[in-house]
Amino acid sequence: MGIFTFIRRHQIAVVAMCLAASRVAVVVALPASSVDNAFEDDAFYYFAIARNISHGLGSTFNGIDLTNGYHPLWLCLLVPIFWSL
Repeated sequence: MGIFTFIRRHQIAVVAMCLAASRVAVVVALPASSVDNAFEDDAFYYFAIARNISHGLGSTFNGIDLTNGYHPLWLCLLVPIFWSL
């Protein structure tokens, strides 16, 4: 793997994290009533799992039952965002 391939992969990762951060920023900035139509149905579950992981509760939606029904890459992009909130 050359240095250009390494740099290119990091650029893609940074862009993906920026896009994820911008979507989460919409949730934080807008009132709850206007956020309902901004995201797909699954976003609520991803946000809850990412929040729980960032707070040290593990891979759980409700804080009780463990879950693995998510796309790991998308969740890995969301966890640092919720950790910083």
